[in-house]
Amino acid sequence: MVPGKERVTDVDDIGPMLMSVDGLRAFPGVPNSERTSIGCLGFVPIDAKSAGERNRRAKMRCPPCTVAWRQTMDRRRRQRNGGERGSRRPARVSLKICRAKNRRLTSKVNHLKATMQELQEKCSSSWESQLLANISNLPERQQEGVRVCFAAPQLKNPKNRRYTLSWVYECLLLRIKSRKAYEHLRKNNILCLPGANTLSRYIRNVKGAYGFQGAIFHCLKEKAEGLAAEERRGVLLGDEMKLSKALSFDKKTLKLEGFTDLGDYSPLHQRNERGDHALVLMFQPFRGRWVQSLACFLSKGCASSTVLHLIILEGIMLVEQANFYVDAVTCDGAQWNGSMWRRFRIDGENCSCEYPCSQSRRLWFISDFPHLIKNMRNSSFLEMFLGLQMGL
Repeated sequence: MVPGKERVTDVDDIGPMLMSVDGLRAFPGVPNSERTSIGCLGFVPIDAKSAGERNRRAKMRCPPCTVAWRQTMDRRRRQRNGGERGSRRPARVSLKICRAKNRRLTSKVNHLKATMQELQEKCSSSWESQLLANISNLPERQQEGVRVCFAAPQLKNPKNRRYTLSWVYECLLLRIKSRKAYEHLRKNNILCLPGANTLSRYIRNVKGAYGFQGAIFHCLKEKAEGLAAEERRGVLLGDEMKLSKALSFDKKTLKLEGFTDLGDYSPLHQRNERGDHALVLMFQPFRGRWVQSLACFLSKGCASSTVLHLIILEGIMLVEQANFYVDAVTCDGAQWNGSMWRRFRIDGENCSCEYPCSQSRRLWFISDFPHLIKNMRNSSFLEMFLGLQMGL
C-alpha cells in the first residue's frame, strides 16, 4: 500500500504514485524480531524522516518499529541496572534522591510549623480577648485570680508558673492572715497560689530598713498616674509604740540591728543606744480604701519635738514629689506631739499653718479622736479612784 494513493483508478494516477514511491525509503528490517512491531509498515513514511534523523545510532524505521525498538532498549537498560522497575538503584543515585526528598520534606515541615504557630497565636489572642471581655465586669482582684487560674493549665510543669506582683501581694496578705487556709486553698487546687518557698524569695527581695525608702515613693508615683486629682488627696498619720529592747544580726548586711535609727535626725548621744520606741508614718487618702506606710523609725524613748518636726516636713515633701497631696497631719495628743504642733505655730486658736511646699495652700493639724476618748476615760477613772480613796 502506497501512502497518499490507496487505489489506482486512472492512468493519470500513475504519475503521482511513482513520485510518492520515489520519495519513500525502503525499510531494511532488523535481525532481532523483538525490535520489529507486529504492525510494521514495511517502509518509512516521508513525515517520519525527521524523527529517524534525530537518532543517529538507529537506522530508519517505521513508527511502530521505532516504538518497539525503544521499549526493547529500555528493558535491557533496566536489566543492566539491576532488574525491572522498582528494584534497587545504585547507592549514589539513591542517596541523591533521598537527599532531595529530605530537603523537600524539611521545607514542608518548617512551613507547616510556621503555619501552626501562627494559628496558635491567633487562637490564643482571640481566646485571651474573649476571656478579658467576659470578666471585665468583675472586680479587679477577681479578674487577677481568674487570669492566673486560666493561665496555669497551659504549662505542663507547675514550677514554670509566673505570677504578677499584684497577685503575689494578695497571696502574701492571705498567708499572713491564715496559714492553714492558704495551704488548704493551694493543696486542693481551689486557687492557683505560689508555694511558701516562692513567697519567701519575694520577701527576701524586700529590703527592710528604717527611714524613708525611695522605692515606696516610686511606687506611689506610678500609682498616681492612674488616679484623679481628688483621689490623690489625703492625710499623713503618725504614731508611736513601745517596743522591747533587742539586738539581732542581719546575715545579709552583716550588721547588728536594734540601735536607735532616726535617719539623718538621730541624736549623737543615742546612736549607740538600743531603741525601745517605733515611730510610723502612713498616708491615707480621703477617697479610697487603701493606705500606704511611708517610713518607720527606731528611737530610745519618744522622739523629741524637733525630730518629729523635721521628719514630718520631709515626709510631706516626698509625698508631694510622688504627685500626692497631704492636706492634714493627724497624731495623738501626747506631750511631744503638742510640742511639735507649736513648732508649726499651732495653738488653741489656730489649727492650720502655711503649706511647706506652696504658699497658696494650708496644712491642717488634727488630733486623734480615739486618743481623746481614751484620755477622758482614764481621767474619769482616775478621778473616781481618787474620790474613793479620799472617801468622797
